[in-house]
Amino acid sequence: MTITARRLPILFLVMFAFAATLAAQDKAAQIDALLKKYNEFGQFNGSALVAENGRVIYKKGIGYANMEWK
Repeated sequence: MTITARRLPILFLVMFAFAATLAAQDKAAQIDALLKKYNEFGQFNGSALVAENGRVIYKKGIGYANMEWK
């Protein structure tokens, strides 16, 4: 099976989009792990939103809204 010249750019575009999605998911997982670790040590309670190149890659609230509810 050969790839025609017209389909090659589409293939590269799909591969690039897939790789960018995986990279964003990896960054989101790293951010999540970091914030959870800070929360475990009582250093962070709140919301975090991280954007890269105009796209949100991470948004989450961690911890208690009110420490008295703990």
